[in-house]
Amino acid sequence: MGAVLGRKVISSTSATKFGSAVRSASSMQKEKMDVARAQKKAAAIRQKMLDLEEKFQAELSDMEFRFDTELEELTSISVKPKSSDITLELFGLIWLPYRVEADDTLTPDWVLEK
Repeated sequence: MGAVLGRKVISSTSATKFGSAVRSASSMQKEKMDVARAQKKAAAIRQKMLDLEEKFQAELSDMEFRFDTELEELTSISVKPKSSDITLELFGLIWLPYRVEADDTLTPDWVLEK
């Protein structure tokens, strides 16, 4: 700055300092531009996400309306089984003895009395 304002004659030291200051200012300007570019990109991505969320919600509500079971018309169908379609896998017989008491009530005879 002294060389520009006229205090000193331009020396190699002042020229080096001036070049360094110009590079530093240029670097700071580039970083500011990078930050501004990144902020614009982030805002665009946020907007895209909001648009996608809005589209998703619209499609979701449309699907909920299309698959609403209360709006579905139900019809009754009778299906009569054929005897050839019925198979007996397991058959058993169980016997549970009851005792008739004096007052004509039934008491299970398999219950152990204590």
